[in-house]
Amino acid sequence: MGLLYLNSGVKYMGKDQWYDAYNQFEKAFILHPSYKSQYLLLGHLGAFLDAMDYENTRDLGFLVKAYRLIGFGVEKELVRSYFIDIVNTILAREEDRKTFDYIRDYLYKYIPDTMLTKEFEFLALYEYGRLEYEDARFREALVYLEDAFHLFPDNEDMQNLLVRALAGYAGTVSPAVILEKIEEYDTAYTELESEDVLTLVKVHTYLSLLGQSFQLQDQENGEKYMDLFEELAGRHPATLNDHIQIGKSYSSAAIYYYRAGMIEKSKAVLVKGLKYAPGNIDLKLKLSAFE
Repeated sequence: MGLLYLNSGVKYMGKDQWYDAYNQFEKAFILHPSYKSQYLLLGHLGAFLDAMDYENTRDLGFLVKAYRLIGFGVEKELVRSYFIDIVNTILAREEDRKTFDYIRDYLYKYIPDTMLTKEFEFLALYEYGRLEYEDARFREALVYLEDAFHLFPDNEDMQNLLVRALAGYAGTVSPAVILEKIEEYDTAYTELESEDVLTLVKVHTYLSLLGQSFQLQDQENGEKYMDLFEELAGRHPATLNDHIQIGKSYSSAAIYYYRAGMIEKSKAVLVKGLKYAPGNIDLKLKLSAFE
């Protein structure tokens, strides 16, 4: 019976005929397993995979068939390579989100492989995040990239894009909102600690909140954010390039102390500000007023 299926399968030509031929070879391999039936089966499978139309459910079915043949001449890496190509083709290049979501749902339904689907989901989340980032939708980008982080936190490309999206987001919302993100990342995203961009975001956020607090007569919080900034500056001196913001924030602190009658402390704050922003004209002018 198996040889009959083999002989009938060889007669078929064209994509529809190749589909029918594959079914014949599959039956032959199941009913009469041999190197010959396996060779013909894998040959037809390879031809279909090479010509696969990702938007065609029947064609996607051959990727499912390939997965089921892992250990019978198919390597898992082959299936993984098609997963990657689907992301690169449908999502990254064509930016067809609707089609991609349909394909993803289909594959998840029929390929119950935890690691393969985890890797596929990570790639999808990364690409969704990248598309949102490139369209300057930073908040939306963070949603995807944070989910990607939880899947593979050590991936450097994802980490880099995540902190760049956070930096973009920081330019669109208040420092208080970014502070919440920073505190969240410090506890749940510890692998990001070495990221220079994240350090820059922290520096700018602490400086902004430092200045705002003193302007609002909130000495306690002003000094808290000053301590956070100075601790960070001590560990990362190369990030002290925002001299304008340093000048504004330390000037606000000096004005607060001066008006509160703490003259020496006002002067000391100006001196300290010039340590972080040498040559800042605003700080220099205020300090010269004490002479």
